[in-house]
Amino acid sequence: MASGNEVVTVVRTTKVDKLSTPAAGPPDEFDLVNCQVLPRRALEEGRGWVSIDGWEVWCFTDPAREVLHTDQVRIRGVLYSVEGKPARFDKRGKFKALSIVAAKAST
Repeated sequence: MASGNEVVTVVRTTKVDKLSTPAAGPPDEFDLVNCQVLPRRALEEGRGWVSIDGWEVWCFTDPAREVLHTDQVRIRGVLYSVEGKPARFDKRGKFKALSIVAAKAST
């Protein structure tokens, strides 16, 4: 079984009500342990070429909570946004890995 030695913190932003007022209090946070963090660079073409730098995170311990595409992750002290839906890999019903693609958060 693969393993990693990094801890990635998931930051779940607070909900905003219909009047665009954010909820009071700090955002909800939880840790993903046993992660490997790999650098990632992608080039996308839209209005010209855009370089997207970020991380690909592989977690090998089943998280207690689901990671959502609206979450942010803190990797090595820097906040990144989760890009797309995290991929969960199971084999015969048993958890094997969780893959998260993260890009620089626009905060």
